[in-house]
Amino acid sequence: MNMSTGFTRTALVSMGTLVLTLLLVSACCNGGSISLGRISAFLSGVFEVTFELEIDGSFTSNYDGDPGGWAQIPALDDTRIETDLSATTFSESLVNYDVDLDVIDEPLKILLVQDTSEVFFIQWSGDAYTADKGVCYLGWHEFGAVKIAASHCDDEVGVMYCRMNQGSDGPATCIGCYADEPCVPCDMKESLGKCLPSSSSGSSVDLDVDIDIDIDIDMDVDLDPELG
Repeated sequence: MNMSTGFTRTALVSMGTLVLTLLLVSACCNGGSISLGRISAFLSGVFEVTFELEIDGSFTSNYDGDPGGWAQIPALDDTRIETDLSATTFSESLVNYDVDLDVIDEPLKILLVQDTSEVFFIQWSGDAYTADKGVCYLGWHEFGAVKIAASHCDDEVGVMYCRMNQGSDGPATCIGCYADEPCVPCDMKESLGKCLPSSSSGSSVDLDVDIDIDIDIDMDVDLDPELG
């Protein structure tokens, strides 16, 4: 066995194990889901995609002007999108990018303003790495602020709305909004599950991480190699 290769693989496994272990510790200590403070990283990721990611290729989108339907967030309050998009046409692009800064790329759906390629909406779903599997996110930027709407995918109970000033100038804030009820400010020291409106199906934020299997798949490293 090549000693250099063995060392590199061992280092990768150790690094991957450490990252996922930290995510698990964060999840276990915040009521079975990630700390709501992680939303700041998500908002920073939306900012990066909007202004720094070069997006090559797009295709005509079937977007019908319903951002909530497009993002699998049917309870989205469209009035929270302040930009007038009534005369805007979009094309769609698909990219892989680590928008939530968990060291694993997420598949993103991106709506681009046609003729300008300006990024407006970014959609992704949570995963086991961030202990938010089953949560759908819609991110966008407007009027100097980065914003996120989130709910359990396809759930109509309510939506969590978060925002942060452009360029991470100031802390992120979130509110939880149930249908037909006043929105309530969220304690950013609590867990995501404390702010995200409960799913009507009774589901919750899913914590389901198998460190050995996930590292084997994503780093192409066998944690249990045959001896010899």
